[in-house]
Amino acid sequence: LRTLRLRPSIGYVFTRHSSSSSVSDPKKKIFKFLGKYFHDINAIMKWKIKWKNWRLETINKRFYAMEALHGKYAAAAYFTLTHKGAIR
Repeated sequence: LRTLRLRPSIGYVFTRHSSSSSVSDPKKKIFKFLGKYFHDINAIMKWKIKWKNWRLETINKRFYAMEALHGKYAAAAYFTLTHKGAIR
């Protein structure tokens, strides 16, 4: 399950946190194993994480600007509407 959390002090409006699961993804295990022996796989994994964070930051800039202009309730409403109401 993914949850959203409001953190305007850092500059990010919404961040995603995954719930911990007892079952690990087999792809992650393989990449972790190969990453010990091959540095290029390690670099690809780091690049993927940076790309994911950059993408989330660029999406959050829109909501942060909305919050700065119109307040946190308008930003929350805009966020909910952009996700077509599929918010927990």
